[in-house]
Amino acid sequence: MSKKNIILLICFSILIFVTMLLLRNTDERNLTAQDRKFFVKLDSIKLNKYIIKNKNGTFILKKETDGWFIVSPIHYRVDSIRLESLLRMSSRMYIKSEVTENASNFHLFNLDSNAMELQIFEDSTLKIHLLAGKPGPDFTATHVRLKGDNKIVLLNGTWFYTLNGALKDWQNRTIFAVDTSKLSEIKFKVAGEDFSCKKIEGKWMIGSLVAVPDKIKDILSALTNYETDFFLKEAPTLLPEKYDEIKFETLSIRFYRLDNERFLVKTSQTSQWFMVLASKAGKVLYKKDELLKED
Repeated sequence: MSKKNIILLICFSILIFVTMLLLRNTDERNLTAQDRKFFVKLDSIKLNKYIIKNKNGTFILKKETDGWFIVSPIHYRVDSIRLESLLRMSSRMYIKSEVTENASNFHLFNLDSNAMELQIFEDSTLKIHLLAGKPGPDFTATHVRLKGDNKIVLLNGTWFYTLNGALKDWQNRTIFAVDTSKLSEIKFKVAGEDFSCKKIEGKWMIGSLVAVPDKIKDILSALTNYETDFFLKEAPTLLPEKYDEIKFETLSIRFYRLDNERFLVKTSQTSQWFMVLASKAGKVLYKKDELLKED
């Protein structure tokens, strides 16, 4: 067989595989609620609490008046992407296949002592307590069983990846987010110099001088959603004496330089400490003369 024919055969085989995969996914999407065998049916509106246990610890997530928060081991807003995945899968818990009821096979699917645990609550009432193990063959489902039950099923959803996270993975990486359209003043303390930048008739002014528009634009863009690079597990015991600071509205953010590459960050909103790279700190920490001078 010629090299050209071999290449054509390989391409044709790949095309057949992709087509079969797409047809399979289409069939699954077209399943009605009556066709699916649900593991448990939950009301997404009533979901208000999760308890997750994995090798990294036990985390309790709870819906409060102003959103979802980690309430143990700390109190902190939940990462929106991971939360969205958890809520979406909770409302679509149907069985893709039944695997086995043989308890001697628990270890094959990490559903023994190595299993992750998930408790889901509706209106603060426990609705389901399941153990989650290895992902399925196509990675779109996870092997699970109910706590105290031997039956292992392949449950729709990437539970393995969503539940298998450390505390930092559940924490929202946003240090602060600001509606910059409403800002009229930003106060700076950088390199020991205090100054204020005010918005007057559409222009940002430092005293009687106009700040460089592109640099102000960069600062405002960073303030829209300022994220951490690392979470600190506990407050630092020793801090540098000097710090840089920005203030606006009722919020103040202090930056403590550790070295040429890193800053510790603390806001007036939370007891949590953060660490950001110097490049990210530099997006908001401008000296007065830098804001007044074109590059």
